[in-house]
Amino acid sequence: MKKILTALILLVWISASFAQYNNKNDGNLPDDCPVPEVLLSDNPSPGYFFLSPAGMWGYFPDTKPYLMIMDNYGTPVYFQEQTSPVFDFKIQQDSILTYAYGTLGHKHFELNNKFELVKQLQVSGFPNDFHDLIILDNGNYLMLANEYRIVDMDTVVPGGHPGVTVIGGVIQIQNPNGDVLFHWSTFDHFNITDAGESVDLTDPNTIDYAHVNSIEMDTDSTIILSSRNMHELTKIRISDGEIIWRMGGENNMFTFDSDTSIFSGQHDFRKLPNGQYSVFDNNWFSGISGSRASFYELDEQNYLADLVKQYKSYPEPIHGYIMGNVQPLPNGNWVVGWGSGDPNFTEFKPDGTMAIEVRYDAVSYRAFKFDWKPKAFTFNVDEAVFGEVSYIQPSTMEVIFSNNLDEDIKINYINIHSDYFSVLTELPIEVAANSEKTITLKFTPDNNSGTIEDLLTFCWDTETDDLSKRIAVQLPVKAEAVIVIDEEYFKNVSVYPNPFSDKIIVKDNEKLNGELNISVYNSFGQIVFEGEINRGNRILINTENFPSGVYQIQLKTDNAKATRKLIKL
Repeated sequence: MKKILTALILLVWISASFAQYNNKNDGNLPDDCPVPEVLLSDNPSPGYFFLSPAGMWGYFPDTKPYLMIMDNYGTPVYFQEQTSPVFDFKIQQDSILTYAYGTLGHKHFELNNKFELVKQLQVSGFPNDFHDLIILDNGNYLMLANEYRIVDMDTVVPGGHPGVTVIGGVIQIQNPNGDVLFHWSTFDHFNITDAGESVDLTDPNTIDYAHVNSIEMDTDSTIILSSRNMHELTKIRISDGEIIWRMGGENNMFTFDSDTSIFSGQHDFRKLPNGQYSVFDNNWFSGISGSRASFYELDEQNYLADLVKQYKSYPEPIHGYIMGNVQPLPNGNWVVGWGSGDPNFTEFKPDGTMAIEVRYDAVSYRAFKFDWKPKAFTFNVDEAVFGEVSYIQPSTMEVIFSNNLDEDIKINYINIHSDYFSVLTELPIEVAANSEKTITLKFTPDNNSGTIEDLLTFCWDTETDDLSKRIAVQLPVKAEAVIVIDEEYFKNVSVYPNPFSDKIIVKDNEKLNGELNISVYNSFGQIVFEGEINRGNRILINTENFPSGVYQIQLKTDNAKATRKLIKL
């Protein structure tokens, strides 16, 4: 950044500031960790993205699975290598984190805000389905499971085979003690023949006819369910398990406002606070180009579905054939995870323009964003503010780092995006369990003036043959680099005559230290003279060719600066 000094009648300052977002990658990620690449950034909302990048189902088969939380720069504040793909990593009630582990024999885990394991969650009597789990406001768990039945499909469809494994879906509501409060099975309410054309009902081995992939409370007494392989969204009454309505698929009850508003192979059916419904429409078999986030206004009495808006990537559409989600943010933005699409996720503004778009060499089942702070490590300040600092004088300050874990740690990497800020405390910074450490920060303005900001990430990175893991905390830093305007400092510098005609004389009366820089500006802010003198000397400026008018002379040393107005007759 360059400092621009322009003088008219009054001196105008143009401040240099560090860009809030950039595309500088983290330089300390493990070799097998997918590196987030910020493709576009235009004032995204605050917060962290929650991701579960992995290689699966033929996509990036050599990519290691990770849990990951990253900021708007693409810097992870948390990652942990996994031995099997992970899914649906998100924040639930009271800052509880949950995720699903494994492609077979799925497990759900609950973590606290220090990334410590709280419990393992299990559907009663059935293997967990990784697609979704919701912790309700009352502390109960809304869960999905897979149900496997052996079915003689030759009695169901022509060409079917006997003894086929058919996969259905189960919904359970459990209280915190694991007691089952509600149980519902697709086998009891859907027909296997409800499956879409993409499902081969004559497969002799396995048939996944429903493939439930999202679950949510609609009202206190109803549940909404997405079944991908049926291309159906369903509303269910909890009191008796009866279906209230079916939207899409073979049993569609709704009239859509246009042919293009019908979804296919969808994910992530949600009820929004404004009463509308969102769905990630994979457009799997619809023939429509690109996946999209669709938003519907439903008339549930007359069974009318009005597509009120949609978000698609541009200039080229992204087609996520599998996975994906839609999430509203508090500021009105929307996060769309493209599942198997590339790029991986986009944050949209309400007008449909993109706030940020990110890709990495992996797929993530969903992408979420939460304005949340982990509590494993904390600082005594929310922001390190240096205040006003001379633009040529470095400044330091101390902050207190707290390790809130029950184990000793070492901060062994610090991610900094600019050269203005640094950490003087030598790495590694060892901090005992549940104790504090004072850390010294330094700001070096490097002759730049104005507001300068950055975001420092203090990382405890662990990498062994068995584990790659990071737990980090971020500290925003800010300083106001100022140029000192000090007329008193220059009171012993003589500038004469004024008004002037053919010359200006500048004389230092042996009061200043070092070199005195002199610049003369015309009324358009253009420099018409530059020079310098040392202590006790003087300089004569020839002004015969200066047009009549108003001028500014600037006097500057390493410590101060001042201007004086002069008149040419």
